[in-house]
Amino acid sequence: ARRQRQMCIRDRSGGIGVREMNRIARRWGTDSDEVARRLTLAYEAGLVDLGFAHPPAGDGPVWAPTEPAMDFLEASLATQWAMLLLGWHASPYAPWHAEALDVRAFQEELLDPNAAHLRQLFPFLFRTPTGATTTTAQLADQLWRVQPFQAWGTTAEGLEAIVAESVDLGLTALGEPTAALSALKLAREAAEALSLIHISEPTRP
Repeated sequence: ARRQRQMCIRDRSGGIGVREMNRIARRWGTDSDEVARRLTLAYEAGLVDLGFAHPPAGDGPVWAPTEPAMDFLEASLATQWAMLLLGWHASPYAPWHAEALDVRAFQEELLDPNAAHLRQLFPFLFRTPTGATTTTAQLADQLWRVQPFQAWGTTAEGLEAIVAESVDLGLTALGEPTAALSALKLAREAAEALSLIHISEPTRP
């Protein structure tokens, strides 16, 4: 994360192109796929974004760490993990659409509300009458049971990408949900329960 203090100048598309990914990879001593993976998790958590630097860094907006990223760097490991999980859970970023839309990583066209909904449903796909699901195909079947409309708009590539992200974040391991995923599920259920509570003002005499 500390490497993200260094800015990523955008290309004209507003995304981050292959050339820039390769440049960052050389600086970090890794490959472009690993750069994309790290930046994706940071972007989904709101730790990097497109904006104007202070002080200005050339003409136009740049990709740079956000203010929450500064808090992230100073936080405990547990808090950092929570920030990543909560950011991922609500993120509308859908990188699996990039090829079909012919756009670069992190372009605005890749923001899809259905992606956020899929991430929010993800913890509920691991409980069936026969126990925990273990394969992507089983997750897809369960999605049809839980939310058919969402399943109709979800591609295999999208679900596979969500599964891969869940592994990176420690939400699943060996095809099974971890305690962290169960916690996200409980938080979602609590939020839905609270939304159903109508608190009325006391009647005045």
